[in-house]
Amino acid sequence: MCVGDVGGGVEVARGLIEDGDADEVLVVWVEQLPDRAEAVLVAGGGGEWA
Repeated sequence: MCVGDVGGGVEVARGLIEDGDADEVLVVWVEQLPDRAEAVLVAGGGGEWA
């Protein structure tokens, strides 16, 4: 799934985890210029989202 920014990616991850569609979601952010990529693994911890 492609979203516009990291915040959108985290929100999609949150929805997938809350719905039980995923236990963990890897959110990847890639910029073409300069060549750069980052990733964060989002996982449900059983607590409430901030």
